[in-house]
Amino acid sequence: MPHGYLTELAQKDERIRDEDLKKLVDSQLGTQGQLWLFLGGAFFGGILSIAVTRGINWISSFDPFTQTIEWLTVSILAAVLLTTITALTFFSLGRFVFRQKIYLMKDYLRARGIVEKRMEK
Repeated sequence: MPHGYLTELAQKDERIRDEDLKKLVDSQLGTQGQLWLFLGGAFFGGILSIAVTRGINWISSFDPFTQTIEWLTVSILAAVLLTTITALTFFSLGRFVFRQKIYLMKDYLRARGIVEKRMEK
């Protein structure tokens, strides 16, 4: 079973206590969430800006006065697509961050188990 840095730290350093692990986990949970949200926002923000630009170009190819139905259809379709892309982006990014936090908590529980076994001896 793969392990993370907390488990590795608990295995290698005999001085680590449960309180130390808790402090590290609390710090990592906050930092990790902010980092992934920033990186994901930058990445998906770039994709979204490209989609908006393409949508505007697509809408601009129709004349709203002579091609009203086509222009309106394309405008509504572009708005629905952008809304869907944005919602899926937020959902998938939130899910990814949540999964990373689960991995961190599993690592913490493994490391805590190692520390507790060491304290029993």
